[in-house]
Amino acid sequence: MKFTCEKEILYNGLSIVSKAISTRTTHKSLEGILIETQDNMLKLTCTDLSLGIETKIPAKIAQEGKALVQGRIFSEFVRKLPEGEIKFTFEGFNVHIDYGYSSTNLQTLDYSEFPSIPTVEEDNEVLIKEDKLRSMITATVFSAAVEESRPVLTGALLDIENSDAKLV
Repeated sequence: MKFTCEKEILYNGLSIVSKAISTRTTHKSLEGILIETQDNMLKLTCTDLSLGIETKIPAKIAQEGKALVQGRIFSEFVRKLPEGEIKFTFEGFNVHIDYGYSSTNLQTLDYSEFPSIPTVEEDNEVLIKEDKLRSMITATVFSAAVEESRPVLTGALLDIENSDAKLV
């Protein structure tokens, strides 16, 4: 896989998905970010098996493919790169990164071990304005338990009927 991407765009995408990187796991692939080429875009995916986040960012794709990078290391590395275009070349379990007048190599993980994220059928799609959802969460989040001895109490119930949404 080969692609070129603007540092700022890539880092913003990594910031979005890295919220789902597993912090304590025995399964190495859950510490990774899956990078896939898809219709002249990069699809970035992370999951800790209870939360899955994916986003797409624009990139110049020279060769299709997919790779699993070590999430925290890769995100931190990209954050510290200078502004501008970055060229990535993935071969085997390595990625060669060219930026400015420098380059580096990082190891990757086996992407075949990355768990798939369930897809939501469009029949079940619900659109809620961002500001409305944010205010619903702000009004209820204080009552969620922080102690994980009873995980069911650490969440919130989102009840949607017809065109009404309730968060309890």
